[in-house]
Amino acid sequence: MRKNLLAGVVLAVLVAFAAPAAANAENYVPTGGCTMSPSTVEAGQSGTFTCSATTWVGNTPVTYTISGESGSTASLASYRTSGVAHSSVSSAKTVKAAAANGGSVLTIQVPANASGTYTLTAVSATRTVSSSISVIPTDTATTTTTKGDTSTTANGDSGLAKTGSDFVFTVAWIGGLIVLLGLALLFFLLYRRRHQAHS
Repeated sequence: MRKNLLAGVVLAVLVAFAAPAAANAENYVPTGGCTMSPSTVEAGQSGTFTCSATTWVGNTPVTYTISGESGSTASLASYRTSGVAHSSVSSAKTVKAAAANGGSVLTIQVPANASGTYTLTAVSATRTVSSSISVIPTDTATTTTTKGDTSTTANGDSGLAKTGSDFVFTVAWIGGLIVLLGLALLFFLLYRRRHQAHS
């Protein structure tokens, strides 16, 4: 009877700690991500949208769309783009395959008459990543001192992935589970030895 009760307690402890660890591991977001650099340019200038390895599935097509003021005249890399202009706010689109390692690089040149903020959206069969690039008005750019390039990070799946903290949390759960399993086993062996000694 006591052995059955002890076995039930050990099983309950394992289930209680294994379930959160498994759930957290399942929700772990893949590595990778994209940055726009610089995030602020003058009209007619270019920025680079860089996605690190594993952001996409290797060699799969990624559709890039930029939208904003006169966005249909924006240039995306050396690829010819198709523009859609229904008003002053329009968009341009191009398709480019990701590299074998899942990374990608796209050069974006905003229109010569650009103003405001332009949104770039990259879409593959498994993931969506968005970023933006702001344009300094021409009359302001001539009197503004540039302090250096800045970059903004864009997170995929409509979000980013805080992969580092997620991974540490998973390892902590697994480590705690192993410790508890060891303690439960030690307790069971001591109990069994004591029970046998009194038999």
